[in-house]
Parts: sequence; structure tokens; C-alpha cells
Amino acid sequence: MARKIFKDWEVPASGATWFPATGPTSGPIACPSMSIEVRDAPERHRYEAVVDGKVAGFAVYRDDGGVRVFTHTEVFPAFEGRGVGSALARGALDDVRASGRTLVARCPFIRGYIERQPEYADLVDADLDARLTRG
Repeated sequence: MARKIFKDWEVPASGATWFPATGPTSGPIACPSMSIEVRDAPERHRYEAVVDGKVAGFAVYRDDGGVRVFTHTEVFPAFEGRGVGSALARGALDDVRASGRTLVARCPFIRGYIERQPEYADLVDADLDARLTRG
């Protein structure tokens, strides 16, 4: 049976098995072995993705009342293509939901993530987004 080898940035369809791009070495694994912790660093106005105790990326925000406005997301080169950006976006958006806030995605990465993951679309404050877009 042929196996689909997913690139690091590809997400397998539901029920599919993920293999590293080099192929399985000790059998199939459900996800990459890297553990990514996402934490809010409010003193820096950003969420941070932490891998093995090191900041691997961040999503900068500012608060406008009860709305969290995401302005920039960055993943450091050593961690690109490993799902850090997606984990960071998911963790940040889950935190926005848990806090009862809404959001505006001025950052293209966060905006694109929401477009690909429509379960987060209800968090977007469309009125404020439109006002900010008009300037």
C-alpha cells in the first residue's frame, strides 16, 4: 500500500496518518514529536509559542476595549514549517474565546488562519474590522 508523505506544512485529512517528510522510521506517528506551548505574555502584548523552553514565535496584539487586535505574527526561521505558526494561532484564538473577547485580525497570518479554520470566524468583530480598514 502506498503511503502519502506529508510535508511539514501540510495537514493530513481527518483519519490520515502523518509521516515525517523523510518517511516513517519507527512506524506511523499521529503528530510531530515537538511539543509547542502557547502562552500569553501580556507585559509584551503578545502570545508566544515555546518549544523546549525557547520562544519559537509570537503573535503581537493590542487591546481595544474588549477586542483583541492582532497586528503581527512571526515564527523564527529555525522553527518554520513545523506547525509552530498554526499552534500559535490556535492557542491565541482559543484564549480569546475563553476570555469572552472578540478580535480583529490585522495580521495576514492570523486572518488567513481564521479563513482556513472557520470555527473561529465567530470571534471576529466585523464592525471594528471595517472601521479599522477604512482608517
